[in-house]
Amino acid sequence: MKITVIGHAHANPQNRQDFDYLTEVYDIDFLYPSKWCGSFNEVYDDENGFRSIRIPILPNSYIPFLPDLPDTDVLWIDEEPVYPQTHYILKKYAHIPFKIIRTLQNIEKKGLYRNYMNKFVNGQVTDIVTIGITSKIVAEKTFNRNNINIVPLSISDRFFDLGKEREINMNDPLVLGFAARLEVSKGVLWLLEILEGLDFPFKIIIAGDGSKKDILLGFLEQRNIEYEYRGFIPHNEMDAFYKDIDVFLNTSLRTKKWMEQQGRGVIEAAASGVLVISSDSGELKYVLSDTGITVKEYNSRNFINAIKEINSDRELLRIKIEKFSKNADRFSKMNIGKYIYSLIKKYELLSS
Repeated sequence: MKITVIGHAHANPQNRQDFDYLTEVYDIDFLYPSKWCGSFNEVYDDENGFRSIRIPILPNSYIPFLPDLPDTDVLWIDEEPVYPQTHYILKKYAHIPFKIIRTLQNIEKKGLYRNYMNKFVNGQVTDIVTIGITSKIVAEKTFNRNNINIVPLSISDRFFDLGKEREINMNDPLVLGFAARLEVSKGVLWLLEILEGLDFPFKIIIAGDGSKKDILLGFLEQRNIEYEYRGFIPHNEMDAFYKDIDVFLNTSLRTKKWMEQQGRGVIEAAASGVLVISSDSGELKYVLSDTGITVKEYNSRNFINAIKEINSDRELLRIKIEKFSKNADRFSKMNIGKYIYSLIKKYELLSS
């Protein structure tokens, strides 16, 4: 059976790992724009991709110039249903027997255009899958389907390898880590309040960039807090960041238009043998139910107490890291691949 996976995210080769397991069983091809600039201005250029024209007013949207696919049995679409390219893809490949679309959207949004696209996509695809519980709830309501499966994005093996190799810091001052866009929605201002409440020596390593960078670094300077600012770190270099920290702080906050859809960064940190203490924004309360510690948004007291408890009891730190890093394995590319295989298998039975 021939499977084609399509989506702009696959311009980054690392995002194709969800399907590594299936390559042992099926013939799989990937389709993606030949040139793509990601959300952190990372640039991908691959002559094997298809030509596309970006639509400036719509983030992550484009007009694709797609090749013919006469032999594909299953089309897996990693694009949001409301994207214009999704319409082009489904029109071009209407002949393919089985079509699956994976959506990340976990906030219900309406409008004439969205309503049209959702209705069109719902009538064209065989199955809709989501990356988490919050997106599943929205998708079931939006598309009036009750058979929607959850297929999260997987975590690279290198993070799990790091977790197996690292040693827990039992004595030295605690090293905290914060990696995010340095914006209000990522809780930078809330982070200042949390750090202000810590009454023991610690170090914090910051990765990222944004409009609140100067406020954050200025606060650390004024409070004489030991810190290291590493700027923007490409995703394929985050291993070194996780290796140098003990606790990963995530202070994401929900806005009217956005909340955490999966939180791959916190899962990568947990897999790397780092304790995660995070807000419960969006999907995080589910993702971290067995892989980290969650705190209600803006509850500074509980966030501060969670850090203090770990600092005062390093044996507890070790126990939690071992437990949480083990549980993060459910997001490994092997386990995600096996689950995708179980979904694809039914199409093989139906087509025989």
